[in-house]
Amino acid sequence: MSVPSRPFSRRPVSTLAALCLCCASITLGTAAYAGRAARPSADPSEFDYSPLPASGSVEMDIGPDSPVFDFHSGKSAYRAFRLPEGADPYLVDVVSYLVRAKDLDKAQVFYPFIAILTEDMLVSRTSDVDAVHFDLPVLERTSRPAYRLTVAVDPVTTHERYMVIFTSEELIEHGAPEVPTDNGAEPEASPRTFAGAAPYGTVRVIVQPMKAHAPNDARR
Repeated sequence: MSVPSRPFSRRPVSTLAALCLCCASITLGTAAYAGRAARPSADPSEFDYSPLPASGSVEMDIGPDSPVFDFHSGKSAYRAFRLPEGADPYLVDVVSYLVRAKDLDKAQVFYPFIAILTEDMLVSRTSDVDAVHFDLPVLERTSRPAYRLTVAVDPVTTHERYMVIFTSEELIEHGAPEVPTDNGAEPEASPRTFAGAAPYGTVRVIVQPMKAHAPNDARR
């Protein structure tokens, strides 16, 4: 999987449909989703967008009963949300908890990728694995081991209104991308990832004012 140098990218595309696998020559395996009937929407404008609170958090399972879509990173179960509207910027944390975290050798996680859309359903930003960072259950950031992605949203200047959370099928099937070393040696696995990639998981979305610098996910 090719990983861009920046965690978030802004793309000159017209709709989120451009994120899907629209080229017949591109083929990705579907082992992670074998045996289930995908229920993709014909167009992301048909997604069911649940509202997010202006401040607070929601937790949900992304699992076998979740809808599926073919994104640029492959087929994935997803959840879609309507971002809060208002005059002030805010932060959105997407926290994905480890599965079987007591045995780190067997731990897996739903690595959260996001796509953010404007009110006209135009893609404003997308993320990749470089935007996801491991969170230890310390300093009141999280109650158990998790991976976290944080994005700042300014609803006035950007007109961003929607967020879709999904994962990478390539990451599930092939693992973390290799990165080149500085000394010219053989590439090695990305240090940003160590847990296995899972097609499903438990995800919490936290919304807070921009002035609150430290996310607090210990309220469980």
